[in-house]
Amino acid sequence: MEPRRFDVVVVGELNPDLILYGDVVPEFGQVEKLVDKAVLTIGSSSAIFACGAARLGLRVTFIGKVGKDDFGKYMCHSLAEHGVDTG
Repeated sequence: MEPRRFDVVVVGELNPDLILYGDVVPEFGQVEKLVDKAVLTIGSSSAIFACGAARLGLRVTFIGKVGKDDFGKYMCHSLAEHGVDTG
């Protein structure tokens, strides 16, 4: 029997999260408000799970559809940085 190439195959969506920091309280009907800081990070439960499994030392690959826009490039690059195969 041939050894498995991956321990975990994750199939899911790829969406980044944009986390906003500042002294701003959301309100109904609010207008634009300034924030102190914005951080783009890995989002979607399937991508977060894939990164966690890779952190545990498992060989992980991710199957999903992603655009060629900046968010898609960011997500693919971030997964690869966490040890998740995106080939």
